[in-house]
Amino acid sequence: MSTRDEDERPMSADEIMKMVNEAHQHMRENRVPYPDPMLPPWIVFPDYERQSMGWRMGSGEDYWHDFSDWFRALDDQARAQYIAANPEPTGWEGFYGSR
Repeated sequence: MSTRDEDERPMSADEIMKMVNEAHQHMRENRVPYPDPMLPPWIVFPDYERQSMGWRMGSGEDYWHDFSDWFRALDDQARAQYIAANPEPTGWEGFYGSR
């Protein structure tokens, strides 16, 4: 990504989207792989309550979305086994049903 001088013209929407897409691609390429099976969010981020802002930005947000994608990709039997092995703790009731 390049820097811009203050007296240059404002960036167009296409230029901004290109920069955002490049940043997302860089993040995806440099992300540490998760274990399989993934750990429940409350294990990985024990200090975050279910409604924490930590799930809406930064590494918490990334993990939340990646976990959701991974969980939805499980077949019914694997999902049921995962839920049985990783029950929702107090404060997280209904989490699996929301995925």
